[in-house]
Amino acid sequence: MTPLVQVIGFGPATLGLPLAADRMGELSSLATHGMTFVDRAFGPGVLRTSRFPFLIESNSPARDFVAGVDPAGRFGEVLDRPAGRKLVEQGERQVPLQHVGEYLADLADEITGWLDGTAGGISYGREVRRVRRNADGTFTSLCTAGRPVLRSHAVVLATGATEDTARHGVPGDRLVPSARLLAGDLDQVGHAVRAGRPVVVVGGSHSGFAAVGLMLARYGGAVRPGQITVVHREIALSFPGVAELAAAGPLAGTPPMKRPVVCRETGAVNRFSGLRGAARQLCLAVLARAEARVRLCPAGTAEARRAIAGAAVVVHSSGYRGTAPEMVEADGTPVPLEREHGCITVGEACRVLGPKGPLAGVYGLGIGFARRDAGSERRVGINVFHGQDAEDIVTSLLTRASTVRPATGPATAPAAPPTTRKGLRHGQSDR
Repeated sequence: MTPLVQVIGFGPATLGLPLAADRMGELSSLATHGMTFVDRAFGPGVLRTSRFPFLIESNSPARDFVAGVDPAGRFGEVLDRPAGRKLVEQGERQVPLQHVGEYLADLADEITGWLDGTAGGISYGREVRRVRRNADGTFTSLCTAGRPVLRSHAVVLATGATEDTARHGVPGDRLVPSARLLAGDLDQVGHAVRAGRPVVVVGGSHSGFAAVGLMLARYGGAVRPGQITVVHREIALSFPGVAELAAAGPLAGTPPMKRPVVCRETGAVNRFSGLRGAARQLCLAVLARAEARVRLCPAGTAEARRAIAGAAVVVHSSGYRGTAPEMVEADGTPVPLEREHGCITVGEACRVLGPKGPLAGVYGLGIGFARRDAGSERRVGINVFHGQDAEDIVTSLLTRASTVRPATGPATAPAAPPTTRKGLRHGQSDR
């Protein structure tokens, strides 16, 4: 039978869909109608090592990563496993992202175990290049060779985002994406630092200052005053509330600062865009001229252009572009997806927007599809993706399910994937 929904991507964000259904008491409904995940990774072992493999701390408190789990629900056991316990114990503190990656891998195992016996499953080793909206309103995903992967009544796109490194015109031999550096590939930067040559980090966000912090930790004694330049737009600092913002006081001689945005939900200042933890401390040290090895340079200036042109290495840490399969009609006519500053635009219930408004039955979830809140900040974070975003999608999916027949058996793809796993228990993997 045709499952209710196929989810393109089995990354960190999509784990929130079963979590939301569990909190809402709708997990059995989702199991009956069928939820199938499709991922290009060749198995859970590959995914386990790719979830947050970064050598830095999170920009979110530990509690945000476990907030979506109902302790008394089907997936509550993940909180009792070592990685989950670490996050629960850390509470409001930032934590190493590698701990978060371990927790998410455990959560994926729990969800895979739940899928066993449902009308859904996981199809590995299938890279979806295109999604076709069929004449009957269903959707068929197509692989890179153009062959059908799966047919479903709805589709959730959760294919993430990629760094838009081409936007600065820096040759590839001088350019290092921040994700690569933060995952431990510091050789190119290390050679430049030891040779006394300048390094530029483009971007003043968490990943930008985290990249600087990692370089200082690894090569601190070799870094000369002013050798690292951070080219930034506005600097945004996050605080738990306006009282903490006021207590921080004015920062003398500061560069352009982001206007404080107070989250109506939590009262936090610059909740989604601001620097926290070690990244904020480093930024404040640079602003106070207590960290002479790092200098700030406003983007778009002649000084910034000279710095980028003269750098031995440019670390790209600004500008992401949401990735998604091409959407087409039944006859192959492309359906353009609306974009805003690189992200694919979604509206109510995380429905993906096309040129004529929301695309019925098509949803977007995760960093490449982040919604804006009432203060116009783009809402990014595992707690958001696992929280309200996932709940809105599940609610909409179950409303859609009321108009279709439930799937009665495991979902099957028209062509068998290279690797398919259902019902992996603790300790099992493809390795």
